[in-house]
Amino acid sequence: MLPDGTTVVVHAPTELTGKDNKLLKNIQRFEVITIRKTVRDFLENTHQVKSTFLVHPFYEYPLDTIKDKYNYHALSISRIDFDKHTDLILKANVLLPEDKKIQIFGAENRLYVHHKLKELNFHEYWHGKFPKTLPLSHDDKDLLTECNYIVDMSIIKGDGGGTQYTFLEAIYQDCALVLHKEWVDQGDTFKDKYNCYVVGYTDDVGKEIADILRKPVDKKILQNAKLLLKDHIDIDYL
Repeated sequence: MLPDGTTVVVHAPTELTGKDNKLLKNIQRFEVITIRKTVRDFLENTHQVKSTFLVHPFYEYPLDTIKDKYNYHALSISRIDFDKHTDLILKANVLLPEDKKIQIFGAENRLYVHHKLKELNFHEYWHGKFPKTLPLSHDDKDLLTECNYIVDMSIIKGDGGGTQYTFLEAIYQDCALVLHKEWVDQGDTFKDKYNCYVVGYTDDVGKEIADILRKPVDKKILQNAKLLLKDHIDIDYL
């Protein structure tokens, strides 16, 4: 239904999967924007589609309207799925005291939950989905204002290195990011102990996460992470 020359944004390789993927069948007709360099390279190398790389825009949503808020120490706010490796987060929770455990919000892949998470007390920490509103909230209570850490273990084939929307929202509200090395190493945006914390150096990633979350956030990491926001705020897609 989209005419030739329509501009489309491809966020991740997962948007091009599936046997009857309409976007993939028509993508040669479109002007394509990609929001991470790895996605740009994936499109060109795998599907011979050239695209324009532009970092995704960020809206500085007002924070002065926040009233009720959670006071969780650490959160996971991405999808619960195989490529998000939520099992690593739950393995960290086994090692953490009650007030430091990672609380989990987001839509779940029930197949993944059944096969990988049911033995890790997933439902003890999962609070369900949250609406796509800004600031991020659940049951009309803000999620990020009092949060210290956002833990995201994304490892996606053909993707990584740059930011995701949830990364920018976390940085904007002064939450330190804990990311997996296999994501970080795909680009040059994030640097361990400079603008985020990186795990995945050993076979026991759960312990690496737990060791970080037991300590207070390094304020310099928050300050350096804030520098990343400028390019996403100043970008002009028009």
